[in-house]
This record gives sequence, C-alpha cells and structure tokens, in this order.
Amino acid sequence: MARIVIVGGGITGLSAAYELRGSGSHTVELLESEERLGGKIRTTRADGFLLDEGPDSLLTRKRGAVELCAALGIDGRFVGRTPRRCGSLIHHAQRLHPLPEGFSGLVPSDPDALESSSLLSDEAKARVRRERDIPAPADEVGEESVASFLSRRFGREAFEVMIEPLVSGIFAGDARFLSIQSAFPQLVELERSRGSLSAPPPRGASAPDSADRGTAARLPTFVSFPLGMAEIVTAILSRLTSLRITTGASVNGIRRLKSRFLVGVEGGGGIEADAVIVAIPAHQAAGLVTSLDGRLAETLAAIEYASTVVVNLGYHTSDVPHELDGYGYLVPMVDGRRFHGCSWSSSKWPGRAPEGSALLRLYGGRYAEEDLLQMSDEAIEAEARSELELTLGITVDPMLCRITRWQKALPQYNLGHRSLLEAIEERLEANSGLFLAGAAFRGVGIPDCIDSGRSAARAALGHINTNMRRAT
Repeated sequence: MARIVIVGGGITGLSAAYELRGSGSHTVELLESEERLGGKIRTTRADGFLLDEGPDSLLTRKRGAVELCAALGIDGRFVGRTPRRCGSLIHHAQRLHPLPEGFSGLVPSDPDALESSSLLSDEAKARVRRERDIPAPADEVGEESVASFLSRRFGREAFEVMIEPLVSGIFAGDARFLSIQSAFPQLVELERSRGSLSAPPPRGASAPDSADRGTAARLPTFVSFPLGMAEIVTAILSRLTSLRITTGASVNGIRRLKSRFLVGVEGGGGIEADAVIVAIPAHQAAGLVTSLDGRLAETLAAIEYASTVVVNLGYHTSDVPHELDGYGYLVPMVDGRRFHGCSWSSSKWPGRAPEGSALLRLYGGRYAEEDLLQMSDEAIEAEARSELELTLGITVDPMLCRITRWQKALPQYNLGHRSLLEAIEERLEANSGLFLAGAAFRGVGIPDCIDSGRSAARAALGHINTNMRRAT
C-alpha cells in the first residue's frame, strides 16, 4: 500500500489531509513539530475573553474556504461582522478618519465618496478622480512594485495614506518591494483589460471574480465563527479519524530512497513515503530538502518573510473614552508607528468580550522591521498602551494583555517572486513525488492555503495512481 506523508499541521497540511481522507488505496501520515495543530490559527480563552491570536476571519470571495466549510457542515456557523456606523478607519495626522465608502479590494471605485472624506487633501481627491482618464502603459513595463503601480494609478498621497495601510494589513510588507504581479495580479489584469482600476465594467460584463464566488456572493465579505477561527481546525480534525497524526514530531530532512522518499524524524528514525507534501513555511522547507536538492533549497530560502506581533488587550468599556462604533483602524507606513493596525474585536465580532468589556487587538511588525518582536513582553505592552492612548485616549491598565509573537510569519511576494516560483516548479519536476504547499507561493490568506493544500493532495494522489498503473 502506498504512503503519503504530510509535513506540517497548519491549515494547509490539514486541508491536504482532508482531501486524502477515506481512500483505501494509500495510507496518510501527518507530522507536526508543535504539540498543537492549526499553525497560525490559534483561538484561546482568558478571563472571559475569546482571543484569536492569528487570523480572525475568512475572506468569502475566494470560494475554497467556503466550500470546505460547507463540506464540513460548519458554514451554518458563519458570523459576519457586526454592522457599525463607520466600518474601518485610518489613523493619520493625529486623528481617526473613516475609510471612504466604495472600496473594492484596494481600489477606491467610488471617487465621489471621497468628497466628504477628511483623509485626503483636495488635490489628492482630484488625482484619484482622474484615475479613469490615465491610460495604461502602451508597452509592457515589466515587473513593478505595488507602490509604483498604485501610485501611478491613484497618485502618491492617496496611495501612501489610504491604500498602503490596506496592503500592510494583508502582507505586513513594504509596498516598495512587493511585486504587483505576484501580490495583486488581478489589478494588473484590470488595468490591461479596461485601462482603469476604478472605472465601472462595460455594460453586460460580469464582475472579474463572479465565476469564483458562487454561494460566497451571498455571504458577508468577511466571516468568522462564534468560537473563533479555531472552529475550522476542530471541524477538519473531526474528519481525519482514519489518518495517523503525530504532533511533537520534528522532521529533520527528506532524501531519496530509490524510487521513494525517506522522511527523517528527530528521535524516531525515518518514514518511507511514495509522496511527500511539505506544508510548512518556505524557509523551513528549505532546510528539509537541502540534501535532496540543494538548488531547490536555495530558491525556497530566497522567499523572504515578515515577523509580526499580535497584542490582545481587554478593558472595561467605561475605561475606553472613544466610541468603538467601527471595526478598527489602520496606520499608514509613512506615519512611522510600531503598530500598523488595531481591530476592535468586541465591536467587530459577537461574543469576544464579557458584558461591559471591550477587546482590542493590535498588530505590529513589518517586513525588515524586527525591533518590536525582540522587545520584552513588558516593553511590548508599554508600546501597545502608548498606541491606544494616542488613538483612543485610553490611560488605564488593561484587564488583560496577551502577546503573541509570530517569527517569520508572513511570506513577502517581493520583486522577483515569479522567477522564484518558476525555479521552484522546475526543481519539483526533477523531484517527482515531492509537493510544496502553503502561503509562500500563490496566496497568503486562509482560502489560498486551503486551496494550495488540497491541490497538492490531488497532485500527490495522481502521482501515486500513475505509478501504480505503470507497475501493473
């Protein structure tokens, strides 16, 4: 009987395992180095608060996560964000500004909504309105940074103050280095096909993502669960009873063993496998494949990462002077602050804080900025409290402070990322039976990771079935 080994028990590896469950033609073994499963999806309870220490929602416009949740029977537990007066805000120039209405992705598709906004100067507003009249480049411009592309379309001020904070919220990256072709290919295609990002589609044309949305079109854009994002991990695990899952199993290398692989496990010898799915961060995967393929290892190691810090703080509502009638705020990189956003979790989602309390979630750290991560817990809390005093006027001690460090957490699709992917694909073709999956390659969100894991599982199964047919 053939064996498939999955390295990594985050949402990518668990999704791969789910795809492979229940077949009698092969065995599946999942190895996770930590004692817990779920990777960066981590929900905990403390003092009556419900804390998401990693991602706090799913984007429903990408159908993979919605379809998986439906298959798991938990789509009925989706909760949308609690309706609020002002939605999301930007903190800039010492005050909070509502994000103008009409944003679609990163695009201010309703320039008229800018008129009443306090966020941009009159000159910047006029420049945004002119976006529809700015032609696409006549010639191929080659790879371009996110900052260059979106500043070219909407002007520098609008990009730096209004759009860049949204980019940081996704990648915790530096838009001067992120590749628009890799990070937001849909915007490149929009410019190519329409000549504009904010112009309405031609009469009769469908929305660019309508084919991918299906039932997701009827859902809120972002959803969570009553018991936090860990519900999806629990639901997947309930379906994996036929698989062997080993936690606390650190894989120390993968090498060839004739036509198979030998997956080395610290303190446990090795496991022979006909196919291996590596579903861990690229820099960790590089260390596992060094003896198997040095060139592949070097290419994986070239994918850069940002480290981040999440700080959950609980307060008595009476100690928060600012009305939390929104989802939270983002901070532009040009403001030079350590934290680049704050979710008002108890306003955003139901059931996150006890009655009479508020839960706020700060996130900090950007690409090439490691100083916050290196601070002591006491220093990070002091920085967080200073941030909330500046933005919300909070001066009292929090009831709760939970700090979560994520070392090299978010892959950066920097300039040259497409070339790295091409080189990786070339080396994988030379290592038949080895498959890579996860956020490092073609999407950093939970839906992207789910799609990546399930796709790798189908490819691994196809590889095994092909080999079995050849053998007979």
